[in-house]
Amino acid sequence: MLEKNMKWTFTTGEFAKLCGVSKQTLLYYDRVGIFQPERVLENGYRVYTYLQFETFNVIATLREMGTPIQEIKSYLDRRSPEEFIRLFAQQKRELEETLQNMERILRMMESKIATTQDALQVDETKILLEKQPERRLALSRPMQNWEEQEYLPILTEYLSICNRNNRMQSYSIGTVVRWKALLDGNVTDCTYYFCSQASEDTPPSFLHCRPAGTYVVAYHKGDYDSMTEAYERLAAYIRHHQLSIVPYSYEDDLLDEITNQDSQEYLTKISIPILE
Repeated sequence: MLEKNMKWTFTTGEFAKLCGVSKQTLLYYDRVGIFQPERVLENGYRVYTYLQFETFNVIATLREMGTPIQEIKSYLDRRSPEEFIRLFAQQKRELEETLQNMERILRMMESKIATTQDALQVDETKILLEKQPERRLALSRPMQNWEEQEYLPILTEYLSICNRNNRMQSYSIGTVVRWKALLDGNVTDCTYYFCSQASEDTPPSFLHCRPAGTYVVAYHKGDYDSMTEAYERLAAYIRHHQLSIVPYSYEDDLLDEITNQDSQEYLTKISIPILE
C-alpha cells in the first residue's frame, strides 16, 4: 500500500471504494478525459488525493442525472465560476422538471390504486344516488359517431393536448354522453372524451365544469359494446323516481384493459347529474 502523506493519497482501488464505484469506472473516466489521477508513478500506479473527492462527486452526480460525457468534458475544459453556475442552473431546471414528472406519476399510481380498490368493492347491480364534488375537466371536441374518420382526428388532437399539459400521467380518461341520445337508444351520438382533472394551462375552449351535486349512479360490468343495458336500467330508475336530470352523463372507467385480460370484467361508472 502506498504510504499516505499530508495530502492523503489513495490507490485506484482505495479511491474507488471511497467513492462507491468500481475501479473500472475510474479507469474509464481517465480514458475519456473527464477525471484523471493526481499523478501516475513510474511503476504505473495511479495516485488519487482526497482533494479530488468533491470533483468526482460532482461528475458522478452529473452522470447520474444523465449528463453526457462530452458535455461534462466540455465544461471541465473551460471551467470557471460562471460556467459552473450555468451548468448547475441548467441541471437544476432539468431536475425540477424530472421531479415534477415523478410527482405526477406518483399521484397517478395513488389514484389508480385507490380507484381499483374501490372498484373491487362495487355492487354493479345497484343504482344509487351519490354526492359528488365539482371537478374541472379537459373536454375534447364532440364526436357525432364512432366511425374511424370521425373519432380518430378528435381523439388524436385531444390526447396531444393532454400530453402537452402532462395530464395523461396523472389522471384517467373518460367519456361524456348526451342524455337525450341515451334515452333515444343512441349512446354514441355526440360523445366527448374528458380528462378527469384539467390543468391550469388547459386551453379555455377545452375546459368544462363537472358540477357538484347529487348524481344518479350505475355501474356497467362488461365491454363497451354492451353499455346500453346499464343505460336502460338507469332510464327505468329515473322514470320510476321522476328525477329531473341534465342532458348528459359521465362515464369513468374503473377497471379496463390495464387491469383485466377479459373485457367482460371491465367496470364503468356512469354518473348523471340531478337537477335540484
